[in-house]
Amino acid sequence: MYIRRWRTGFVTAVTGALVVAGATVIGGLGRADAAQASYSFFAGADVSQAVLDPDTQPIELGLRFRSTAAGTVDAVRFLKAPGDNGPHRVNLWSADGRNLATAVPSSETASGWQQVALPAPVQVQAGQTYVVSYHTSRYMATNNYFTRAVQAGPLTADTTNGVYAYGAGGFPGQTFLASNYWVDLVFSTTATPEPSASSPSPSTSASPPPAGGLNLPRVPWEGGPAHYGRYPATAAWGTS
Repeated sequence: MYIRRWRTGFVTAVTGALVVAGATVIGGLGRADAAQASYSFFAGADVSQAVLDPDTQPIELGLRFRSTAAGTVDAVRFLKAPGDNGPHRVNLWSADGRNLATAVPSSETASGWQQVALPAPVQVQAGQTYVVSYHTSRYMATNNYFTRAVQAGPLTADTTNGVYAYGAGGFPGQTFLASNYWVDLVFSTTATPEPSASSPSPSTSASPPPAGGLNLPRVPWEGGPAHYGRYPATAAWGTS
């Protein structure tokens, strides 16, 4: 771990403004009857203070998160360092280290953000903690990023971030100086509004007046019993 100690001088602390900027909605609402939104922590975030870490050991780097709403993890994102030739593998883990999904990108750019779709969206539960990660030996990092929780819609990344594990791969559970290793996800949530109460259909035919009439007051120019008696269907209106 001596590498972890001497690398500190190479990484710059991030400002609070960048933390706020990182909480970005990357999708919008859909139809009113099936409103869907997608969220990512760092989509559109300023990564100018992400620095190439001098560490070159094989390592699994991750982000721990939870959501206040149930939804699906559709993809894992990571900020690829210049000169990182891979290969890479992304993972989704439960809080106790159970691997829920893994994927290998079919193609990558030379550097910058890479987005790797999981074989199928993975359902996650509200209030539970999960980890997304990728494996590499060259990476970007920013120390003291998670000095406070970061939010993106229903997602929260607490101060126990980012996480790592040295070796050929495995569940990342260690932390170092609240570092951000620029690992992210695409999370989708779908909310279907409850159906509104239906109104009764209007009647296609008028209901007959109640037997015995309505006992309404009448005046001579409105016809009276003699007038209504001329129409059998309104006989009840002519009684008094």
